[in-house]
Parts: sequence; C-alpha cells; structure tokens
Amino acid sequence: MSAATAVLTEWFKVRGEVNAAGGTDTEPLTELSTGRALTVALDSASRVAEGPLVNVDNVSVDGPSKTEGQITFETIAAYGQEHDGTANGLVTINACQDSTGYKVTTNDGKPALTDPNNARLIYDYQVVYDTQKQTWLVSDLINVGSKC
Repeated sequence: MSAATAVLTEWFKVRGEVNAAGGTDTEPLTELSTGRALTVALDSASRVAEGPLVNVDNVSVDGPSKTEGQITFETIAAYGQEHDGTANGLVTINACQDSTGYKVTTNDGKPALTDPNNARLIYDYQVVYDTQKQTWLVSDLINVGSKC
C-alpha cells in the first residue's frame, strides 16, 4: 500500500509541475498514470496550455494560463485487492483531496473561477500495479460526493 500511496503523491506533484510549466510537456504524466486518471491529467494540462478557462468575472478566456502550487491529498483509508494475478495489485485510497494550495490565473491575468465550497472533497483513487511495466500507476479518481 505504501508504494501505491507514494505514486499517488508523486502524481499530484508532477501534475502541479506539468501545469506550472505551461501544460505542454505531458510525458511525465504518462509515466505515472493510465486510464481515466491519465485522461483527467491530460485534459487539465491542455486547458492550462490552451484554454479556455473561466475567470472570476465568469468570462471564458482562451490562451495559456499560469498555475502555482499543487493539489494534495490526505489518506482516510486504503485497501488492496487482487488485480491481474497480483495480490493487492489494485489499491483504492479513500482520501480528502485539497485544492486550496493550487492557484490558476487565466490568460487575461485574472484568477480562474473556483468554488471555495468544493476545495476539499473526498475521492477514491485507484492505483494499479502494471505487471508488464513493473510499476504502479494511478488509474482512476472517483468523486464520492462528500466534503472533508
């Protein structure tokens, strides 16, 4: 479980770094994620790189945005199960996702529109062991619909 938690921690760190660098070099994301988690990370990077993003005035702004900080998480619970013949090869990490330290500025220099009521939400993150690559990959993130 510690290896799965470590790769999830790294995934959030790398997502923050990719977005802070402009969102164009997404190769590091493919080394840490697969499936829906990769799609979410790539979509986020694309919106940072090209837009559109909505600013605090509720205006859709095209063009590159700037980011600082990163989204973090606090584990609430974790459990493993068999996956592709590997005991505990699928680890689900139930956690509080915290986006309060992640800031986005749209191309017009204004803060991106955010909902402070949704800055801390509970997610189930699924991390799988890829037997071919012999590494852990973040594969899914599921908003369970609760605040933390």
